[in-house]
Amino acid sequence: MPELLTDDEIVAIAGATGEWFAPLPTVALSDFAEAEPAAERGARSLAVRELLSASHRDGAPLFAGESCALVQQIIRSPRTAVAYIAERDAPHRLSGGVTVLAVDDDARAVLDLVSTAGIHDLTAASAAEAEFAFFHFVRGAFELGVDAPPAPDGGRGGGRE
Repeated sequence: MPELLTDDEIVAIAGATGEWFAPLPTVALSDFAEAEPAAERGARSLAVRELLSASHRDGAPLFAGESCALVQQIIRSPRTAVAYIAERDAPHRLSGGVTVLAVDDDARAVLDLVSTAGIHDLTAASAAEAEFAFFHFVRGAFELGVDAPPAPDGGRGGGRE
């Protein structure tokens, strides 16, 4: 079973290791009064799930787990694409999911499929696999006018149509 993260947990990891730049369905990052409590809730949740160590190195929290490492890889990535479904009259209001694709210099990719409830399903993949899933999301948004259904192989890049 994949290790899923919430928007609050993403805010906590990003607050400690770098800036999160993609929209989040349940947290307005531009509003400090909303983002700070989200980071606190996220840190508590990560600690309970044993994904955040109580001990700190150089004053920085120690994160554990593959999903936390993938979030940090997205933050450090030199190339990132973000696609999301928004309303025409309110482009900053999300009306569908969010997909984030980050590729590093070694062509390693991370795909973050985010539900409208703010649940992040992070996957390490080859750049080609992640790009296929990313473009499936975008194509579905244009063709269907709504969030695309998952690809036949779960969005991991195998069964092309």
